[in-house]
Amino acid sequence: MVAAKRPYACLQCNVSSVTLAESDRSFDKPMPNHFYEDPFELQHISDADHVRSRYRMYIGDVEAIQTPNCLLRDAFCLAIDQVLAKTCSRIRVEFTSSGTATLDHDGVSPGVHPENRFDGKSETEMIVSTLRFCQHRAAHEYVAEQICRNSFSVVNFLSDYFRVDNYHSSGHWSQSYARGVPTEPFHRIGACERSGMTIEFRPDQTMFSNARFDVDDMVKWFSELPLDHSAFTIEWLDNC
Repeated sequence: MVAAKRPYACLQCNVSSVTLAESDRSFDKPMPNHFYEDPFELQHISDADHVRSRYRMYIGDVEAIQTPNCLLRDAFCLAIDQVLAKTCSRIRVEFTSSGTATLDHDGVSPGVHPENRFDGKSETEMIVSTLRFCQHRAAHEYVAEQICRNSFSVVNFLSDYFRVDNYHSSGHWSQSYARGVPTEPFHRIGACERSGMTIEFRPDQTMFSNARFDVDDMVKWFSELPLDHSAFTIEWLDNC
């Protein structure tokens, strides 16, 4: 049987590919000894490190002009959840000259208190820092396909500045991150008289050659989503 080329990557031995004989699954060149000696040498990396080292799996070419907009589209998922649940009446999006985008909605906010099922983290922390932590959207499959290409946390991992503000019944809570790593604990700022959530982020300028948002493209993209646009208002503020 003809042997087939099967690529694999090995950081320790720099081997880029081996030839695998399909008939007996033997190799025509020996594998490095360390591959067999201790399989538990494999390292579990954090979600943030995984995304940052394999960013093309999530967003494609970081030099593409639309890449910052791709991150902002992913950031819309929580606001869209609230629109579909008819619990959100207002969305505000603001762009600044420093390269940040802010997305604010007045829907129902996620939990803020530590939970045992989340290893002592709050629901808010899990949403912004954990891959594959999403709500079920089977009833809105088309919108899910348009919005939920990545986990919400990918926006955090690929931003050099990320801040979440949660306006909960128990008060105003906040936390900031840099490239997916918390720069402060999730903490209560004080009382509040509103509901909803605000995120502010800036695409990592050491990673993206073009970190500017295309506001017109975002407005067009959002207007074409199959939503009941009469049920809520959205405000776009371009302060660049």
